Amino acid sequence: MGVELSDYTWDALPMKIVERAFDEYMSNLYQGILDGDPEGGVEVLDTLSGEPFCGCETCEQREVFAFLMPRFIDMYEQGSIRRKYKNNLRPV
Repeated sequence: MGVELSDYTWDALPMKIVERAFDEYMSNLYQGILDGDPEGGVEVLDTLSGEPFCGCETCEQREVFAFLMPRFIDMYEQGSIRRKYKNNLRPV
């Protein structure tokens, strides 16, 4: 059973697994900011991008792409994300 999203069909189970892992990853990043360093400094968190994460929009977008893009590529290559139309062109 798949989920229809625009011009692609996504298998529900792998998508749900990615969604849960993504939520946990981002929650951990923001929790790390809230917890901080007990001595008042800013804790540098390990990120998938390898860049420091401060919670700003730029950092968030970078981590969204760093987390999701490789997983979406893997899902596409494994057939869990499929184009609905040949050559990705909708019928007229």
